[in-house]
Amino acid sequence: MSAGATFLVARNTMARHLRTARFWLMTVLSSVPFWVALIAGGELQQFFGTTLFLSYQVVLPLLGLIMGVSVLQDEIEGRTITYLYTTPMSRASVFLGRLLGTYAAFAPLLFLSVLGSGLVYTDAGAELGMRRAAQSDFLTAHQMWATAAFAAAGFLVYLTFFASLRAILKKAFGIGFILTFLVEGAVSKIPQGDIAQLSVWRHVALGFLKTFEEWPSGFTKMFPELGHPGGGEWRTLLVIFVGALVVGLWAVREREVRLPASVA
Repeated sequence: MSAGATFLVARNTMARHLRTARFWLMTVLSSVPFWVALIAGGELQQFFGTTLFLSYQVVLPLLGLIMGVSVLQDEIEGRTITYLYTTPMSRASVFLGRLLGTYAAFAPLLFLSVLGSGLVYTDAGAELGMRRAAQSDFLTAHQMWATAAFAAAGFLVYLTFFASLRAILKKAFGIGFILTFLVEGAVSKIPQGDIAQLSVWRHVALGFLKTFEEWPSGFTKMFPELGHPGGGEWRTLLVIFVGALVVGLWAVREREVRLPASVA
């Protein structure tokens, strides 16, 4: 696998994404957390709700699903995947370059949106008139940046997972949707235990919540881990990411791609 080839594919992939209608549709989807925070801006407890359940549990996995599947799907539907696989570049370089280019094009959208939703609840946001309620409970700069950082990390994990899933399965989008919004949703509600560790958005939410000393009522029941010192959220997300990436690299190397049937 050549670093130069990977960078070339990544650069071309990002440039292609920026010229598509999908980029603007994903811009709208990514901006939802900011606009909701701006409209609802008031009690700090509202921020917990919009960030945890809108940004992390809906927008984050949905963006990761759509763009993750597209990492290989766009080339397969365009029937250009066979050309890429017959060039001197390795399949691993093509896959990793497509993955990195897609992340570089769309991660800033999500990062800035979630960062902006946090800004609404800072003292700077209040001074700018972005927050209606004259409260003394503000987000710190550290908490605001942590909110966006965990969103960007979670997007990378989801993107890699669904890109690898598409390398294995043809119906990756439908299966991914079921896994994310039904299976993972059910798993994330199980208090603690090994099975709860399978939920990506739960680790993202925990990392964000642990930057606070107090949480809204009911959160400690939903996330019993909040009562425990320390946190391995970054480590867990890294393990999931590396595992998904290894599977994806194996799949593109060992499995043959089936092109869609030609339309007469």
